[in-house]
Amino acid sequence: MQFVRRHWWKVRVAFLVATLGGFLVATFVPQRVLASGIAIVTSVFGQVGAVNIPVTTTDISTPAAPAAGKTIWYTKSGSLCSENPSSVETCVNTSGPTTNQNIRSFGGSFDGGGVALTSGKTTYVTVPFACTISAFNILVDTGTASFDVWKIATGTAIPTVTNSILSGGFLSISTGTALHSTTLTRFTTVTVTANDIVGINLQAVASATFAQLVVQCNAT
Repeated sequence: MQFVRRHWWKVRVAFLVATLGGFLVATFVPQRVLASGIAIVTSVFGQVGAVNIPVTTTDISTPAAPAAGKTIWYTKSGSLCSENPSSVETCVNTSGPTTNQNIRSFGGSFDGGGVALTSGKTTYVTVPFACTISAFNILVDTGTASFDVWKIATGTAIPTVTNSILSGGFLSISTGTALHSTTLTRFTTVTVTANDIVGINLQAVASATFAQLVVQCNAT
């Protein structure tokens, strides 16, 4: 009996041979070969197409560069990495953004152009992302400074002092010229919604000709 016709697609025939009562039984499994060279296989178990198989790999040290025209693939600390013949390593994190990749910030600066600043000034910014406040940073060139933070949902008005998200005091620097703090007890909320409008108010200042507040937050 003719199993493969002359004008059929290219067919590779896989044989599964078993002995049954002294007879050889052959199972024919056709395999269509695509133009790209990638085959679509129908197995004797009835599975058609690609099969996803969970794989656990062990991290290795960066290997030696492969030969020209080759690429080495491996995992490292949860990232999928490759190395080319020039020893260039490229890694892609497959488990989502890292902690550093999630960090965002917003804030405001005040510059007196060499002249001592006076309190009461406010600068505004629209925050285009949602995040959770995690820290704040203050810089001055000299002296001291305190800041209030106002926040209001996007709309038709900028925030005022009635929209302050601080309570019991302000964010201040009293010694040195740089401060990083993760103490958030003065914040009444640490939630920032995308497109919230924030006002950074220079509540008090002494001697400084430059003062800056940057609020650090984690993207949500």
